[in-house]
Amino acid sequence: MFKWVDKSCVESDEGFALQFIGRFSFEYRAGETIVSGECENGAVGSDGVRNILVNSATIKFDSGDPIRETDKARIIKNISDAMSFQNLRLVLDPPALDVRQLSELSPKIKFED
Repeated sequence: MFKWVDKSCVESDEGFALQFIGRFSFEYRAGETIVSGECENGAVGSDGVRNILVNSATIKFDSGDPIRETDKARIIKNISDAMSFQNLRLVLDPPALDVRQLSELSPKIKFED
């Protein structure tokens, strides 16, 4: 379950939060872990859900440490779920994970061709 913390931040009962910082970036927090990335608004789909475009190469730990693939899959799923709660759809370009990992994630994630 999610709850609104303020107009730019939602928090999950699983212990993570997603906050949009300005127009072109977001911050994902889970405990002491902070991950940030660049984003921009995309078009509203025919289902009424706004696409949020994220360049997967910009998703990084604020500490500068590399993100392991297993952590990246979990973080991307959590970001997608938090966006879905806000009636937004995560669109990764280019895809950040391989096909096997993608199939395990939420079907709410869309990938640019």
